[in-house]
Amino acid sequence: MNDELPTADLVRRLATGSQLECIAAAKELARRKDRTVLSEVTNVLRRGESGHAREMAAWLLGELSPGTDLTRDALHATIIDPDATERLRGQAIESLGNQVSHLKGGDVYERVADVLIPLLQHPSVEIPYNAVSALGVMRCRRARAELVRLAAQDRRTYRGLETIGQKAQFAIECIDCEPHGR
Repeated sequence: MNDELPTADLVRRLATGSQLECIAAAKELARRKDRTVLSEVTNVLRRGESGHAREMAAWLLGELSPGTDLTRDALHATIIDPDATERLRGQAIESLGNQVSHLKGGDVYERVADVLIPLLQHPSVEIPYNAVSALGVMRCRRARAELVRLAAQDRRTYRGLETIGQKAQFAIECIDCEPHGR
């Protein structure tokens, strides 16, 4: 995508473009690391015209870390939205973890952990897989025991890539390297 394209046009393409335009716009905004668009991207996540626009907005918020109260609240609202697709919720989960991954603890970090840890028990594959990923990126010490259980027992495959157990084992290694939180 052309560097000359104004940021406002990229946000517009993210919100209303075709799936390919939306993806290209999100990638370009992520490459630019322009955090001035956080509010607009949050609006796309909350009220986007299409599922792919909302998913790419969720992804982009994770790339434009660290998060703000506004972005974390929007991601949290998406995670608990019963009408959101599992794919959108999964992307919001991963991005929420990215938004606090720079923190080593504290109230904001612990509140995000409180949201994500129960999702490890979700019956789907998408939700716990993304929660494992987010908690690993966060190096969440409190999640370790449940991750050990998942590593030993969960053989469900995520999109043909790897099992939840394999992802949990990697998350455990991240936590053991540098544990954060309580």
